[in-house]
Amino acid sequence: MPTFRPATPKDSASIRRVLDEADLHFPGESYEDFFLAEINHEVVGIARLEEYKDLFFLTSLGVLKPFQKQGVATFLLNHLLAGKNKKIYLYTIIPDFFRAFGFRPAEAIPSSLPAKEIFGCDQCLPGQCFCMVK
Repeated sequence: MPTFRPATPKDSASIRRVLDEADLHFPGESYEDFFLAEINHEVVGIARLEEYKDLFFLTSLGVLKPFQKQGVATFLLNHLLAGKNKKIYLYTIIPDFFRAFGFRPAEAIPSSLPAKEIFGCDQCLPGQCFCMVK
């Protein structure tokens, strides 16, 4: 069973490892606001949740390949979503995964939400990237 904790500055190499493997890097990213899933003291999954005045924004969710399809992403999301009192937005190319957690396509994108373009979406799959909200 994984453990959940906020990242510390000492975790930057582990975060970078997951981001590299999952191809989740984007221009201007920082290693703040990350949460980790660990198994046997090894970081196996990461998620980044930024808080804004009127919303939360899930910018990253990744799991090392040997630990995928074992519930690590679900574990991370369940911990991150618990008790949040504001809407949570994300951009994704795997909307069906997030629907299982109650996310739905956003009808309107709040002006306080960062634009997709800053995440390099034009180099990813722009026609398949959706904004979702819970």
